[in-house]
Order: sequence, then structure tokens, then C-alpha cells
Amino acid sequence: MKKRRWAIIAFAVIFAAAYVAMGYCIPAFRIKLEADGWTYFLASLQALAPVKLIFSTVLSFIAALAVYNSRVFRQ
Repeated sequence: MKKRRWAIIAFAVIFAAAYVAMGYCIPAFRIKLEADGWTYFLASLQALAPVKLIFSTVLSFIAALAVYNSRVFRQ
């Protein structure tokens, strides 16, 4: 139970971090929008959503498997 919980938490955190980071760190994924911060943030979440969704899911799945197979969480 403990391993599964930490794997789910790792999946969620890595997914959110990777999804947002791709919108700001990869030059090809950046959008050009003259707007306030909140509007830009919401638009950046929607831009190239399928591509970012696939990459974030793969990264998160790898991280969750690493946590699940880690010796630290074995019972």
C-alpha cells in the first residue's frame, strides 16, 4: 500500500512539473502572447496539449515505476 501511494504521488507531481516545464523551457513549445500572467499561463497549458500530454505521461510513468521498484519503499 505504501509503495503504491508513493508511486501515485510521484506520478502526479512529475506529470504536473513536466507539463508546465515543457511550456516554458522548450523554445518550440513557447507561445507568443501579449497578456497578463494568468492569461498567458492558461494559454500555455492549452498550447500543444496532446504532445505535452504524451511526453508528460511517459516521464511520469517512468518515475512512478522507479519509485514502485525502489528498495526504500519495500515492505
